[in-house]
Amino acid sequence: MKIHSLVDSNAAESLNEQVLNSAFQIKYLHWHQQMAAEMDLLTLNCNDLNKGLNHPKACLLTHTLAMFGINQVDTVITQKTQFKLNINHLLNDIAQAKVYQKSLKINLIGPLELLCLMKIEDSTKAAVLEKLVPLYQQLLTELNSADVDWIQLQESVLTGSDDNQQLEYEQQLIKVCQALSTVERPKLILKSSFIQTLIEEGRKARLDNLLPILSLEGIQINASHKNFNWSLLLTLVSQIKVISVAVVQGGVTQKTNLADLLRQIQPIYDELMDNLWLTTEFSAERNLFNGQKLTELNLLKSALIDYEIDPVIAYSNTALVPYRTQLQA
Repeated sequence: MKIHSLVDSNAAESLNEQVLNSAFQIKYLHWHQQMAAEMDLLTLNCNDLNKGLNHPKACLLTHTLAMFGINQVDTVITQKTQFKLNINHLLNDIAQAKVYQKSLKINLIGPLELLCLMKIEDSTKAAVLEKLVPLYQQLLTELNSADVDWIQLQESVLTGSDDNQQLEYEQQLIKVCQALSTVERPKLILKSSFIQTLIEEGRKARLDNLLPILSLEGIQINASHKNFNWSLLLTLVSQIKVISVAVVQGGVTQKTNLADLLRQIQPIYDELMDNLWLTTEFSAERNLFNGQKLTELNLLKSALIDYEIDPVIAYSNTALVPYRTQLQA
């Protein structure tokens, strides 16, 4: 089992705005949070200091666009738009992060979601996608050369309820993932709203057909809500190597009831073992209390692997202490 942070957030959780007044300092705060909570992978990307981008998804979009030469989110994209890959800042972060001697994971918005989030006419999307896919191939090749171990690719576009729309999106997703697997790249975890929907609906046959075709090493699933179909995970392990499950909701002040969560996950872990990873989920609000939520993952991992249950029970019986309070103590 591995535990990891879903996103390396931005300035929303600054301990002291006067002290943490640069992207450089904030970046190291969030790296420190992950190391202090003993994450198995160190998650990079999205660590800019920007007062207008307190939501991690907005931050991640800004960073992804910038890597392709688009420095304004509201830039109108046409067939004549020239993209130019530049990941020097990310490569610099990777070089600095290697001092921690951890496996590195990079968060990226996938090409289909990026296409959806861009300001672009529907009639030009196909042509722009043809430009984006080779750039993503080049990006993954460069990250592989930089010794990045994992890429988490976010494809959270809405596919619609129409069967034809879903089939068209599924074919696009297959085409993109297969194209990205033709180059030397880091191992790939896909966070897909489409796959999430198939899991929520219990559509095992369709998942069994789709997952092997995508040529992925892992999938990312959100199980941080009630009534998640845990049993279906046991049937997917034959189709995918890593099933990374978000079990802790980020950004909320309330503690996670780890004792109840442990009872749900223990039989799943007993079956999946190293194939099961745990992480956090994006918050609907700011990505507050990130450090505390990562600590929850660490407690849960220890209980699952080493049967250290007493700390989980003790934690579940106490009030949540915000991460900033811990640092100031």
